[in-house]
Amino acid sequence: MSKSEISRGEGSCENVLWTGGWDSTYRLLERTFIEGRDTQPWYLIDAKRKSVHYEIRAMSGIMKELRARVRTQEQISPIRFVLLDDIKVNKDIQSAFADLRKKVYIGEQYEWIAHFAEHFKIKDIEVGMPLHIPTPALYKAIFKKNKAGYVTPELVDDEKVKKYSDFIGFR
Repeated sequence: MSKSEISRGEGSCENVLWTGGWDSTYRLLERTFIEGRDTQPWYLIDAKRKSVHYEIRAMSGIMKELRARVRTQEQISPIRFVLLDDIKVNKDIQSAFADLRKKVYIGEQYEWIAHFAEHFKIKDIEVGMPLHIPTPALYKAIFKKNKAGYVTPELVDDEKVKKYSDFIGFR
């Protein structure tokens, strides 16, 4: 699959970051079975995280069960695994993220997601982050709930936030 085929557009897959956890698995299944969309699950491998082994094992078990269904084989593409170390760092994203972190805390994973999306030219990716739990001020400032209770980008007037938001195509 080429970088241009990965970008969301007419007739392409919905890109979903998947960890094998409850929230991202729910969104993967909802996108596929309820909304009837073809999906491309992605997993970003951070070799420093202790949970990588457990997450990959969970995804493998879930996919094994899903692959037994003919419909799933057509709708869910094989998981794309990407090592964080293989993702090109974009200096503009790095700078915008640093500016944003001076203002409000945001987890470092959102910087890698932005680098990942830029590297693969992905315009829209679901991160499966629910807003039913208390969220940091930043999330409330730049994200809003959609009908399913998950986040979607919402640009705000703050230029530093807008600068970073321009790089994030995730929901």
